[in-house]
Amino acid sequence: MKDETVESGKPENLADDHLFRVALRNSSTVLFNQDRDLKYTWIFNPHPGFSPEAVLGKMDSELLAEEEASRLTEIKNKVMETGTSSTNEVMTTINDLPSYYDLYVEPLRNADGTIAGVTCVSTEVTKRKQTEMERERIVSELHEALSLVKTLRGLLSICASCKKIKDEKGHWVQLERYVTDHSEANFTHGCCPECYKEAIRDLKRENE
Repeated sequence: MKDETVESGKPENLADDHLFRVALRNSSTVLFNQDRDLKYTWIFNPHPGFSPEAVLGKMDSELLAEEEASRLTEIKNKVMETGTSSTNEVMTTINDLPSYYDLYVEPLRNADGTIAGVTCVSTEVTKRKQTEMERERIVSELHEALSLVKTLRGLLSICASCKKIKDEKGHWVQLERYVTDHSEANFTHGCCPECYKEAIRDLKRENE
């Protein structure tokens, strides 16, 4: 980011501090002040999508989408009303690209202690947010995959004669149907060697 400070409303002890400038010159942190009407009076190290001259004297509603500006205005007004600082994660769209920020807002006070506006520190965390969103997507997909896996557990009541199984509604159903309904297994039918031999013997007896 460019190292730009606009003179209007700047805090002298910060703007003239060389170490302060060096520390933030190439960072993703933006510092700014707004008055009680939430018009920008000073900005340091603005987002590349904005020039300092284009920001000064304007409100968020003149620079951002309505919904995004409304949330920022709500956060800042609350700080001025309560006199208590706050930290929030916010999203803004600049040049059609979403950017995420950790926004710290605290009251800006006059010498007599009255609140004159807000002073803010905004640090871009878009890469971190994208990583979190990707992790959440993967976790969601894993949960969805696990929900499709059915597992047979516990004791099953099975008829000793016909081998039907008693389901959770008390109905006796064929073994194949029960297993298919309660797992991802499907059946193909064949004949084991013992049953094959028994079937041959039965056929021979019928033909005798």
